[in-house]
Amino acid sequence: MARVALLLPNLEGGGAEVSALRLAHALRRMGNEVTVVVGEGRGPLTRRLGGLRAVELGAGSMMAAVRPLARFLREERPDVVIGTMVHASAAGLLAAWVSGWRGLPILWVHASPGHERSWRGRIAERLVHRGLPAQGRVVCVNAASAAEVAAAWPALASRIHTIPNLVHDPEGAAPVTKPATMGPPIVLGAGRLVPDKDFGALIDAVA
Repeated sequence: MARVALLLPNLEGGGAEVSALRLAHALRRMGNEVTVVVGEGRGPLTRRLGGLRAVELGAGSMMAAVRPLARFLREERPDVVIGTMVHASAAGLLAAWVSGWRGLPILWVHASPGHERSWRGRIAERLVHRGLPAQGRVVCVNAASAAEVAAAWPALASRIHTIPNLVHDPEGAAPVTKPATMGPPIVLGAGRLVPDKDFGALIDAVA
């Protein structure tokens, strides 16, 4: 059994956050001791915590969470820390340095390197790229993402692993069993309406 901490900025929603909670429940079912560590504990995803243990750091941003996160690492000493987004991973690496924690850090990549537009985001990306210790690992959700990360961060290429997101979520809604009705093809796109999701490519592909 491993003690695992998953770092999240908040529980407001989003694909990365939902995936993190799915992973947390799966790891718990496998017998691991799982803690969801969040900067702020409010948000609609609180209902999906179920029996998971959650620790709120009381910080509005992950950079502000470094000190309380360092305290958490120093006191609880988890075996594994999974940063679910670049800001959370950067905060985790800084907190590990401050606290002297020497466990296994995992950077879980949900977006291609270089997509951050704010100066804080760019600094966070540089920190996780250059600051991941030798025992650290990078997990991507598909082969294309893994190739992009390897090209952008060649020093980490040998430590990249691909683990697809879950298709069936036991903690979520039941799978749809009713077949689609006959008629014109239906194209579904799910995601935030932001440039990173590139819905234009989907529209062009099916136009």
